[in-house]
Amino acid sequence: MKIKVPYLVARPGAAGATRYFWQPASRLRDLGWKTERLVKPDGTPAATLDEAIELAKAKNEQLAAWRRGERTGGEPELPAPVPEVRPGTVAHAIRLYKASPRYLKNAAKTQADYAKCLAKIEAWAGNAPVKAITRELVQDYYEALMKTGRHAQANATIRVLRILLKYSWDKGLTSHNAAEKPGLIGTAPRLRIWSDEEIDTFVAAADAQGWHSVGDAVIYGVYWGQRQGDLLAMLEIQFQPDAFGTRRLRLRQSKRKAWIDIPAHPRVLARWEAQQARRTADGVKAPTILWQDTVKRPWKADNFRHVFGELRAAAAETVPSIATAQYMDTRDTAVTKLAEAGCTIPQICAITGHDEDDAYKILRHYMAITGEMADAALAKLLAHEEQKRAAGGTNS
Repeated sequence: MKIKVPYLVARPGAAGATRYFWQPASRLRDLGWKTERLVKPDGTPAATLDEAIELAKAKNEQLAAWRRGERTGGEPELPAPVPEVRPGTVAHAIRLYKASPRYLKNAAKTQADYAKCLAKIEAWAGNAPVKAITRELVQDYYEALMKTGRHAQANATIRVLRILLKYSWDKGLTSHNAAEKPGLIGTAPRLRIWSDEEIDTFVAAADAQGWHSVGDAVIYGVYWGQRQGDLLAMLEIQFQPDAFGTRRLRLRQSKRKAWIDIPAHPRVLARWEAQQARRTADGVKAPTILWQDTVKRPWKADNFRHVFGELRAAAAETVPSIATAQYMDTRDTAVTKLAEAGCTIPQICAITGHDEDDAYKILRHYMAITGEMADAALAKLLAHEEQKRAAGGTNS
């Protein structure tokens, strides 16, 4: 049954129960309104649709009063006005940079990551003239960031500061880049591989709670090796039949702009076929390969991460190790599976979309040294030695 009360959504919960939420539109979320579970005055969640409808109507009335300029005490505070900044300051440089093609050419995810770093930089030295930023100040700032223990974030912030100061130099706001070659301390890249048990357990938990699309996303991530942003944006039309009676995924990656042409793994094809049955049965109109199961529309990244986290917690009750898994780890898992199967670097790149010139980086960043790889290496050595003996040669 379609719910007609604005912003009221139903989501499947454990053991077949339904959970009800008030979920405002994105423009309202930008103004501070948040998605919240509908609960009665005694603190218990709405158990029936009728209860949820009454609670959602009350929330909508609060929203209507806010729009009329009335204050009821439950509305969010309006964002503070952006203060004016003095020309030539770091804050001024940040605003210029964020409006420039150099910033806007980046993918949305990259812009969001840069924006977080730029906010930290502005909090640190927003009112200071750009030309007053010295190497000593940058090093002091870096050391302070490193002392927080968040080394990867510290490095990311200084890298963005270097980009900002290079832009400022080009714009004539300073005569030097105080963050050039800052001597960052290297941090080990995250490398977390999903085990087969973890994959199966997570997918089973997603299916059991009605979030089939999230289970599909994990399978697609493991066998396609694509980033979350590209996966959520993939269109149905990009997964086309081929000459061999199966299907191929064809897309251009948003980050590297690499063209991908991937044949379907049998497990991918099985999930897709089940997906098509749901698409027909539920009358889904979303053009994307994946869609949000409750509202039947394309996923939004924040919503996907939230649901993924809930399902991970549920799956961790059966397999505790899943608690440390992240969706981005499916990309590492895809590369490692291909490596364990004996694929060459160019073959791996053909799936993941990495540039072949980065082959050694891929080896260092993605290829976990696993027992399966060692077994495969020894098997190849033994086979080679047997071939030499059969040919009458000797082993050194």
